[in-house]
Amino acid sequence: MAKLLLISALDRELAALVRGWKRTERMEQQRKVVFFETDSAIAAYAGIGVVSARIAADSAYKLAGSSASALISIGLAGALKPQLKVGDIVQPAVIRDAVDNLKIETRLGKGTLVTASVVASRAYKQQLAEQFQADAVDMEAYAVADVAQVYGVPFAAIKAISDELHFEMPPLNRFVTPEGQFRTGAFALHVAARPWLLSQTMVLGRNSATAIAALTKRLQNVVSDGPKSLYNIANSSQ
Repeated sequence: MAKLLLISALDRELAALVRGWKRTERMEQQRKVVFFETDSAIAAYAGIGVVSARIAADSAYKLAGSSASALISIGLAGALKPQLKVGDIVQPAVIRDAVDNLKIETRLGKGTLVTASVVASRAYKQQLAEQFQADAVDMEAYAVADVAQVYGVPFAAIKAISDELHFEMPPLNRFVTPEGQFRTGAFALHVAARPWLLSQTMVLGRNSATAIAALTKRLQNVVSDGPKSLYNIANSSQ
């Protein structure tokens, strides 16, 4: 049976979707890759950033074998256009690499998503918006798209906006390890010692929860509809 491969960065982006799915894990290139599987889909995550995303996507494809029907990069993204609000879904036609200025076309959506190497601050979001005329920014989609090209399978990205264009992110980058893991405890201690960051962090938490709920709803429909759903993306609401 054909399987959709859903690749995220973190478990919380998948948790509501994969309740009841079969869970396994394995070490791949010094990354722990966690898989969730049903008859129609495999979801996987290995951490934040392009290296982790590439490992997760490659591992999921190998697990699926000849049954892989498409690779889909899923998760949270930052808005690069003021009209995009928390919880909006972005399904881009073009993925850009902010570091190397490379481009991959999906032909299964609309607009542009930029993959950056860091969590984008308000100033960096403004810079990316001007440089690429893009809709949103994430940290993994380009890597997943590149793996899809290598294996010759369709690719799509489905992202939910968790931070709007003018929202200033808390200082998250210093808490992402080289292996793509987020040091939640260390970040909590950092915020506790700096009360002025608390409100900002709480807003981001609420916005992320809203975005994940919207993402989960969309993905439930995608998994239910199967591979044909990819070809309806271009006609769906942004």
